[in-house]
Formats: sequence, structure tokens, C-alpha cells
Amino acid sequence: MFLAEFDIKLLKNLAQKGHETLTGHYFEFGGAQIIYKLEDGYLSASDPRKDGQGIGY
Repeated sequence: MFLAEFDIKLLKNLAQKGHETLTGHYFEFGGAQIIYKLEDGYLSASDPRKDGQGIGY
């Protein structure tokens, strides 16, 4: 995750609760694609590090 994507207070709050947080560029193997059903349609997204796109028909 990029630090700019999260509020500093949120990261501190998570760390206080025992969660490990990472900042900066963090690359490992893997990727994600998601299709989320909304009340009036769908929302799709694809990990920008991979070739792919969320589509539906």
C-alpha cells in the first residue's frame, strides 16, 4: 500500500490494536480482481499491477 492512500491516524490506530502495518511500495506475488454487487448494478476493479479488467455481461 502507498502511505498516501491512508490517513496517518488510521495507521496508528491499527498499530495500537496490534495490527502490522506496512508503508511504501510493497510488492509480492499475487493480484486481485473483484466484482461487487450493488443495489443498482455492479462495481468491478482489477489490480493495476496485472493485466486484467473487471467486466460483466
